Amino acid sequence: MLVDKKKVLFDVSSYYDAHNPNITPRTFLLSRFNIPQEYFTVTQRPHMLVRYTKKVIAKIFRTDPFYQNEMYFKPISDVLRKEFTLRSPLSPQSTIWLQKISSASVSIAVHIRRGDYVNDQHTHAYHGVCDMDYYKNASTLIEQKLPHSNIQYFIFSDDIEWAQHNIRFTYPTHFVSHTDIPDYEELFIMSLCNHNIIANSTFSWWAAWLNTHSNKIIVGPKKWFAHSNKTHICPPQWLTV
Repeated sequence: MLVDKKKVLFDVSSYYDAHNPNITPRTFLLSRFNIPQEYFTVTQRPHMLVRYTKKVIAKIFRTDPFYQNEMYFKPISDVLRKEFTLRSPLSPQSTIWLQKISSASVSIAVHIRRGDYVNDQHTHAYHGVCDMDYYKNASTLIEQKLPHSNIQYFIFSDDIEWAQHNIRFTYPTHFVSHTDIPDYEELFIMSLCNHNIIANSTFSWWAAWLNTHSNKIIVGPKKWFAHSNKTHICPPQWLTV
């Protein structure tokens, strides 16, 4: 139960700095969701407290990536799932995909995270990347749990062209990601699929966690970071390979 609500100050100044071309650019989009605006304040002028807080958070993160560990917010799961719905109607392109997903007997969202995981050597060294064997094994595992089902795969990726050239599944496969679809809508659409195969990515972790299907099957990577054996990032009911 949420007893005391605290306001959060978000320093988004780094979003507006000159980006390393190998780093995936970000935009602060929390206001696109049904999160009450009085819960947070956004600033591009970090002061001493914010800098200090960022240092504290960095120390915590080295120990535990709290924003993708449900033990920190499980008591308010219902609140979060309600608030992480979209404020505005879906764009036309997203609406088309929503209809296709809704009409599929069994829909599986697959997220492929590349971008700076592949292009930036420091990011790659820290995170690593889920390879083709992972997706092959994940799809095999989830198909074994759904025998004789009319499965359709829906692919989401920050490098959709790579996915189109490399991803091959036994069942019909649709490549969703497009420049006309905002990333916050992609996250929402992924969460509406029956099941999820996620990457070692916070983006798809949250899409899977926000999935409200009672019989959902989530498959995630057993090794989340390249040089870490943290095992509690995926909730215990999720499968890992």
